[in-house]
Formats: sequence, C-alpha cells, structure tokens
Amino acid sequence: MRVLAVDIGGSKIDILYHDGFKTLFKRFSWGLKHRDLSKSVFNNRFNKLMKHILAEYAFDQVVFSVAGLDSHEDWIFWRGKLDQHVKDRYILVHDVKAALYTATLGLDGIVVIIGTGCNVYGEYGDRAYYSGDWGWRYGDDFSGYRASRDFINIILRMYDGRRRKLKLYDTFLEYIGIEEGELIPYLYSLSVEDIAGLTGFMCRYYSSRIIKSIFNKLLEEAYNAILAVVRRIGSNLSVNYTGGLFRCAQFRQDLVNYLCNRGLEVGEYVKYPIVGGLLIPYIEAGYTREYLVSLKEDLISYIESMGEYI
Repeated sequence: MRVLAVDIGGSKIDILYHDGFKTLFKRFSWGLKHRDLSKSVFNNRFNKLMKHILAEYAFDQVVFSVAGLDSHEDWIFWRGKLDQHVKDRYILVHDVKAALYTATLGLDGIVVIIGTGCNVYGEYGDRAYYSGDWGWRYGDDFSGYRASRDFINIILRMYDGRRRKLKLYDTFLEYIGIEEGELIPYLYSLSVEDIAGLTGFMCRYYSSRIIKSIFNKLLEEAYNAILAVVRRIGSNLSVNYTGGLFRCAQFRQDLVNYLCNRGLEVGEYVKYPIVGGLLIPYIEAGYTREYLVSLKEDLISYIESMGEYI
C-alpha cells in the first residue's frame, strides 16, 4: 500500500510517505488554516502544496489531517478543494484524530493538544467528543497563544507603570533583541503564531513565579477540558498528549503530575502526530496490531533520523 499523510496546521505542514519499501518526510514552514488567511494567500499556498504532492509522490491513498475542521462548513470547504485534485483517493480527518491514532492505533482514548491552539479529543466506540477547541478569538484557554498573551499583558503592565518592573522585563527585552522604545511596535507586529512562539522564552525561565503561575492556570484549564470529555464519554480512558508546548520538559512533566494526582491515567507523549495520519488506511484495512506497532516504530525512527522535529 502506497500511503501519503499530510498534516496541515496553522504554522507548518508535514508530509510523510510510505510504500512498504521506502519512507520520505518533508516539512513546509508555513501553515494553511483557511479562516486565518486571505483567499489569495490560501489559494497560492494550497496550489503549491498540491503541485508538490502530485509531482513528488506516487500514492494509492492520501490522508489529510487538518487543523480547524470545526464546523460543517469547514468540511465542505476542504472537500471541495481536495475533490479538484485527488477525488476518490483521499481521507480527510481532523488533525486531533491523527494525533490520537498515533498513540492508540485506532483504539479508544483521549488526546489533549496544546500548541499554538488547544483541544481535547476523545473516541469511545463510534462516538467522538471535543472540548476547548474554539480558536484564538474566543477560546484556546490552555494554548501556547493564551500563555504568551497573558505573559505579554504582564510585560505591558510593567511598561506602562501599572506593575513594578522586574528583572524579567529586561530579560525579555534582551531575549527578543529590542530596546524598550521598540516594544509596542514589536508586539503589535506579531501574528498569532509569533505570539505563541514566545512560550520558548517562558520555558527558559519556567521557574519565574510569574511564568509558573501562568502555566499553572493552563494546567487547570486543560484538566477541566479533559474532564469534560471524560464525563461525556463516561469512562476514564488513557489521556495522551501532543503539541508544541510539550517540547518544554518542565511543562510536560507538570501536566503528567497534575493529571496523575487527580486520578487520571496518562498515556503517551505523541511527538509525531503525522504518524497516526499515515496509519489510518492500514487501520481501516484491518492490518494486525502487531504490524501497526512495528510500522509506527519504523516511521518514528525514520523521522527522528531526519532531525526535522525540534
């Protein structure tokens, strides 16, 4: 079986190919969330992606795991786009499903995603449940974007005198490489993804009381979203976790401890959610669990040998 997986997020696109003999991996450092882009920018990027896919890979099936499939209209939009290029050869899923299947190989479970955005997704039998996935305007209460936004708010309070300036203020200016007079133009130039990216600074200074309190608030919000899915499922399934913020080892360990201390079973740290996307056709075709485990391990080993994931 020749399978291509395409994981489409807001800040990057990953492509993974496997045909039984060789494996290939490619990353584009730009995203493709249609609600966050102008029509012309989206179309240019989408056409570039499809041109690459059709020119570089010979596949029987392609799985698109897409962030932001939050409404019936989103599904119609994406199916309309994909039908023009790969009709009858593609599977379209929410990116959270691919992340979950990386851990569970198609079995019941829950996954919490904390990156630029955030989400909790659970499957139990033929039922699926979401919580917390409302985007940066109205939700993302436990996302990297929300953590950085809360931190920026504190920095601005120090800037305008509502809060006493601490050493952390000067350290932050030094980290982003600007003078104080450049702070406001710099902050207002940032995209949602850029803002979320400031969690790199926050992770570096994780022990700061201010930063720790922000992350503690995120843990509480994430737990509430997980609990909402657990209650609706009616079963205490294993909770897996994925997303850019978990590259911060301190936050990753704090989440594990937080959930364990509240009686939840913690599952796998999913570093490579695109693997689950590629496995979906094999799962649907009824391949044995032994085969799926072996293929998953091979795919992860290949990706890690590429050095693409940081």
